[in-house]
Amino acid sequence: MVRKALLQSEQVIYLPCALANIVLTLDEQNRIATGGLIHVINRVLSIPTTLTAAISDLNLPLFATILNVGGFVDQDSSAVVKKVVMSSDLTFFSPNTKDALDVMKAQVKTNTKEQQEALFGYHCVPGVLYSNELKDGMQLPTLVPGKNLTVSIFGGQIYIDGAKILVSDNLIANGVLHTIDKYVVRS
Repeated sequence: MVRKALLQSEQVIYLPCALANIVLTLDEQNRIATGGLIHVINRVLSIPTTLTAAISDLNLPLFATILNVGGFVDQDSSAVVKKVVMSSDLTFFSPNTKDALDVMKAQVKTNTKEQQEALFGYHCVPGVLYSNELKDGMQLPTLVPGKNLTVSIFGGQIYIDGAKILVSDNLIANGVLHTIDKYVVRS
């Protein structure tokens, strides 16, 4: 998860998921080095986690249940899931509410395997898009060919096909994850 931390001097430090609850402070003045600037901090940063580890790290129990109910946990069972896990530079819109779980339970009873894969693919967008890059009216191509998501912004809140982004900009190993309040269901 990437969180912006504003320090007293208004400098911004981006924190990875494992350090989201730790406030980093600059211990010393900036150091000029060949090819850049070094900021000395008081904690060790960690690399972003995988999607599966992020589900646990970010406390997304309902999303984990949705993946289980939908049959998406076994990478070998779904070409779309395998593509997502093996790809880099993706944006994930991950539902993590009881309503989303209820939709998945209803969908899995009537959907074919292809429809389930499409449901999963609607929530994945090629390219890394942070919340500040999402603009009103923007069309986002999904992993389902020919299907786009539409970004809407109302009252400072960002919506993806009507699903509200609850938590944004969670950096993971192969992209960024935004938690949304409901499933994006397409016919």
